[in-house]
Amino acid sequence: MREIKFRAWDKLDGKMYHTVETIDFKDGVDMRDDKGKGCFRMFENVDLMQYTGLKDKNGKEIYERDIVDWSPVGLGVVRWIACGFAHDQEKQRSPIGVNHLHPNYSKEYEVIGNIYENPNLLPIQPKK
Repeated sequence: MREIKFRAWDKLDGKMYHTVETIDFKDGVDMRDDKGKGCFRMFENVDLMQYTGLKDKNGKEIYERDIVDWSPVGLGVVRWIACGFAHDQEKQRSPIGVNHLHPNYSKEYEVIGNIYENPNLLPIQPKK
């Protein structure tokens, strides 16, 4: 069973918080940055990203909205699509357009950024 955890993008400060302590859909989100500094935001002021349960070839956790490079197919943004996590191709090397993340291939993926902190990595502006 995979670990359920989230990170959050603070829309007000333009900052990534890598630890989400609590999520209250009515009141807000309590989160911490890499240095342990806490922040509370109303729910509408954050974008939550769920951990996929997979790590890339460098041991980095893969989250929704990460930009991953998967050599056979190219760059893609990790998203929840229908019944699982997938990455949609931003540079099409595959006619499929969407590839489901699979544990057997996780050591071939490489997280190279995310759509908030590294939008310049993609040729088109991603949907947030």
